[in-house]
Amino acid sequence: MSFKDNKEYGKIRVKEIILSPATLGDAFIMSKIYLRAFEHGPNRSIFLPRYAGMFGETYLRAAQTNKAKDLSMDIVSTDIVLKATVQFENQDGKLFEALAGFGHWTSPDGPRKRTIWEWILSTIVFPIRNFFFPIEEAPAETKRQIKEMFQNQLHATFGPGGMAYNRRYWYLHMLCVDPNWQGFGIGNKLLKWSCDRAAESDSVVYLETSPMGLAFYLAKGFQITTSLPAKEINGIQFSTPGMIWL
Repeated sequence: MSFKDNKEYGKIRVKEIILSPATLGDAFIMSKIYLRAFEHGPNRSIFLPRYAGMFGETYLRAAQTNKAKDLSMDIVSTDIVLKATVQFENQDGKLFEALAGFGHWTSPDGPRKRTIWEWILSTIVFPIRNFFFPIEEAPAETKRQIKEMFQNQLHATFGPGGMAYNRRYWYLHMLCVDPNWQGFGIGNKLLKWSCDRAAESDSVVYLETSPMGLAFYLAKGFQITTSLPAKEINGIQFSTPGMIWL
């Protein structure tokens, strides 16, 4: 692979992209990647869109409180959270590595068993932390409407008459690549991981994206399953087409 420009490291050449389970020690940098990926970058895979460069207040609050602040909760959940670590060299031949992105899926086989430590963290430690160090929550009604919107998309895709009626599916909740690392194949590798798992288990990969994310996923072989009318929530127009890889 030839050298390419990276905004943080200058000209680099990627040696390898390694996918591995995320740990609690990764939560802080993953949170930073999450917020940067939603704010910048042409290939961000976001499920809550922003328009005309507006980073909507409702969306920002939801991102900060429900995801970025508590990515540690995702990591100890029964879902699958993989990080993408890039090993690369600069023009002087020095080797480096950086955590550049991550993906978060729910498996069609259902939740895995939590370890004792994960159970303690999710049911005792994190609730206590949030009690003493509360974070501003997005309005309950906003969260309810967003959840309802996603449920309607799922039903339209996998319910009677849907393109993937009664199929088993990998649910891609989140795919985040640091804007400095977009264009290096990281998103492709994360997507391929889930598509390979789906092919092995006769299932599909499902996700919701924004209108701005459509081209990225269409180029990777995903198909639009549903495109419900845009919904206004707290003054912001949300549109989240459902997509699957068959």
